[in-house]
Amino acid sequence: MIMKKLYTILVALLLLVSNSTFCQPSDKNNRIMESFIQKGMIDWEIPGLAVAIVKNGKLVFQEAYGVRELGKKNPVDINTIFSIASTTKAITVACLGILVDEGKLNWDDPVIKHFPEFRLKDSYITKNLTVRDLLTHRAGMPNTDLFWITPNFDKEEIFRRMELIDPAYSFRSSYTYQNIMYAVAGEVVARVSGVPWHQFVNERIFMPLGMTYSVPLMSELPSIENKVTPHYIIEGKPETIVTTSTDPVAPAGSIWSSIGDMSKWLAFMLDSANVNGKRLLSASTYSEILKPNHIIPKNSFYSTTALTKPNWTTYGLGWFQHDYRGKMVEFHTGSIGGLIAIVGMIPSEKIGVCVLANMDHAELRHAIMYKSFDLYAFNDNSRDWHQEIFNLYKGSDDAEAVQDQEKEDSRVEGTKTSLEKLDSYAGVFEDGIFGKIDVTFSDEELVFNFNETEIGRLTHWHYDTFKLIFSKKYWGSSFINFNLNPEGDIEELEFFGITWMKKN
Repeated sequence: MIMKKLYTILVALLLLVSNSTFCQPSDKNNRIMESFIQKGMIDWEIPGLAVAIVKNGKLVFQEAYGVRELGKKNPVDINTIFSIASTTKAITVACLGILVDEGKLNWDDPVIKHFPEFRLKDSYITKNLTVRDLLTHRAGMPNTDLFWITPNFDKEEIFRRMELIDPAYSFRSSYTYQNIMYAVAGEVVARVSGVPWHQFVNERIFMPLGMTYSVPLMSELPSIENKVTPHYIIEGKPETIVTTSTDPVAPAGSIWSSIGDMSKWLAFMLDSANVNGKRLLSASTYSEILKPNHIIPKNSFYSTTALTKPNWTTYGLGWFQHDYRGKMVEFHTGSIGGLIAIVGMIPSEKIGVCVLANMDHAELRHAIMYKSFDLYAFNDNSRDWHQEIFNLYKGSDDAEAVQDQEKEDSRVEGTKTSLEKLDSYAGVFEDGIFGKIDVTFSDEELVFNFNETEIGRLTHWHYDTFKLIFSKKYWGSSFINFNLNPEGDIEELEFFGITWMKKN
C-alpha cells in the first residue's frame, strides 16, 4: 500500500507538465482531454504514454507524458518509440494493397500462387486459402502463438510446422485470432515484391509518409536510445520486464514507432491513403481494406462491447469494426509483454486517435479512444469513459481472482506423488508439432525447460499434478500433469492442452 501511494505521488508530479511542446492544449476539448489522461495514468499506474488525435486532416492534439522507464529521469517525447504490436497488421495490409494496385496480386489469389511451398494439414484449405483469408482470421486454424513464445523457431520452421496443425473449425465458418497467418501474409509481400517485408515497409510506407522514427523489427532497437521499457504490475506494484520479440512473426506485430510518426499514419488513413497530395493506395483498394469481411461473434470481441453495445462486430483487412453512435469505427489494439497500443478512427467523421503506453494491458487506451470520438467528433463530454472502463476491467480482474481462488479450493490437501522420488519425474518429453520439454532435477527442484529455454520451476500441487511457476513473474503460473503407464513409469506430460510423450 505504501509503495502504491509513493508511486501515485511520483506519477502525479510527473504529469503536472506534459513532455510535448508540439501541440499544447488550447481549447476546451484539449483541456478536458489533458485532465482525463492525467487522471487515467495515475489510476492505471502507467509510467509513460503518448497520444495523438487527428481531425479533418489536422493534428489537433499530440502529447507525451511520464517517463520511458520507471525510476529514471528519461521523459517520453513525441519521438520516443513504442511497440505498436498488432496495429502492425494494418500496415502489412497496406503493403499488400500497394501490390494489388500494381497488378501483382489480388486479394482473392490462392496463397500458394505466390508462396507455392506453403502447406496446411488440410489439403482443401491449402488449395483454397486466399490472401484475404490470411488477413481475416478465418482460415480454420487454432491459435498457434506457442510457436514463437520461445526464440527457437524462425519463420521458416514455423511455416513448416503449420502443416502439422489440425484445423479448429471448418474453413471460413468461424473466427480465431491468428498471428501466424499474418506472418504468411508478410511472406507473400516478400515473394511478390522481391524484397523482404521489413524492407518493403521501410521503402513503401515509412519513407513516403515521413515516418523517420519508426523501425519494422525489434532487432533494430539496440541502436536507438529514445525508446520505452515495458512494465507490468507484479505483486501489486509496477516493475520493468524484458522486452518480448515478435520478429519471428514480424508482419503480425513487430513495428516500433513514435506518436509523431503514428499521427502521420493516422492522417494518411483518414485521407483515403493520400500523402502530400499523392495517392498511395487506389480508392477501390482503400475501400476494400475498410470493408467488413468477416463477422466476429460478440463473445470473441473486446470486453468494451458491454459499454458500447454495438449492433454488429466485424473484421475488415487488419481492422476490427463496430458501430458507435450510428457511425462505423475502425480500430485495432496491440499488446505485447508490458507495452500496449491502440489505433482507432471514424472515417466518416475524419477523426482518428492513437495511444501508445509502456504498461501491460492499461485499458486507458480504450477510454482515450472513445473519449476522443465523443469530444472531437460529437462535441459531447457527458460520459466518463475512464471510470466506466476502469470499473469494467477491474471487475474482470476480480473475476480472475475468484477463478484463482476456485483453483486453490479444488486442491486436494495431503496427497503425495505416485513416485516416491521427485527426480523420477525428470525426463525429456516431445511433441511432433511444438517441440521439446526437458524436465530436469536440480537443487531438490524440478526445472521446466521448453525448447532449450528454462521457463520455470515445478512445485507439487496434488497427486501427479505440479504447479509451474514461470521465471517471468508476469506470466503467472500454469499446471502440469504427469501420466503413468500400467507399469508405473512416467509416460506423458500434459501442458498447455497438449500431450507430450516421454522420450525413451
